[in-house]
Amino acid sequence: YGSLNVTPIYKGTKIIGMRSIIHDVTEMVKAEERIKESEEQFRTISEQSLMGISIIQDEKIKYINKTFADILGYSVSELLSWNSGEFFKTIYPEDKKRIIEFATKMGKQFENNFQYYEARGIHKSGSIIWLEIYSKSIMFQNKRAFLTSYINITERKKTKEELRESDEKYRFLFEKSPVSILLINAQGRIEDCNPALEKLIKYDKHELVGNRFDKLPIVLPEYLPILLIRLKKVANGESIPTIDIKLKKKDG
Repeated sequence: YGSLNVTPIYKGTKIIGMRSIIHDVTEMVKAEERIKESEEQFRTISEQSLMGISIIQDEKIKYINKTFADILGYSVSELLSWNSGEFFKTIYPEDKKRIIEFATKMGKQFENNFQYYEARGIHKSGSIIWLEIYSKSIMFQNKRAFLTSYINITERKKTKEELRESDEKYRFLFEKSPVSILLINAQGRIEDCNPALEKLIKYDKHELVGNRFDKLPIVLPEYLPILLIRLKKVANGESIPTIDIKLKKKDG
C-alpha cells in the first residue's frame, strides 16, 4: 500500500510538471485492519456473552453489551446516551466509595491492575441487584479506560441469605428444644448434641462430640447391635420407626 502526494511544479505562473511523493503505508494499513478485525471479534464475543460487559472512559460509558443493559433494566442506547458520571446512579450509594477507590487504584498502575469484588447495583425499577464484578484497566482508542465484566448474583445472594436464616432458626430450635437431640454421622461419630441431652445424661458436649457413640458408656451394651443396624439403614436412606432405649448417665 502506498500514499501518493502530488504537487505541481511551476515556472513563473506556468505549470511545467508534477512532483509525486509516494509513502509506503503498508504496515499502517495492516495495523488498522488488525485493529478493525480485533474490534469486530471483541464485539462478536461480547454480544454473545452471558456476562455483562462495559467499557467506561472518562466516567462515560463507551461500550456496553445487551446482557449488562438487561441486568440494569435499560436499553443499550439509553446507557450510551448518558453524560459523563451519570452511570454512578446505577451503583448502590453505600458501595460507591469502595468502587471509586478500586478504580483509582487501577488507574495508578497499568500492570497487574485486575480487580474482583462484589457490589450492589440499582436496577431501573429501583430494586437492588447484587453483582460479581471483574475489572481491568485497558487502553481504548489511545486513552486509559476500564473494561469490566458483570455477573448477576442476586438469586445466589438471596438463596445464601435464606439458608443462613434457616440455619439460625434450626440452631435456635435445636438449642431450645426440651427434647434431647444427638446428631450422629454415617460413620457413627457424634457431631453435635443439644443442652437437653447434656442435662439428661450429665455429659458436657465436648466430652461427646468427635467420639463414636458405640465407644462411649452412654448406651447399654444390649442396645448397641440394634442401634448400629438402625444407623446403617438410615445411612442407606431407609425410614425406621421410633424405639425406646436405655441410656446410662455419667454418674452411673
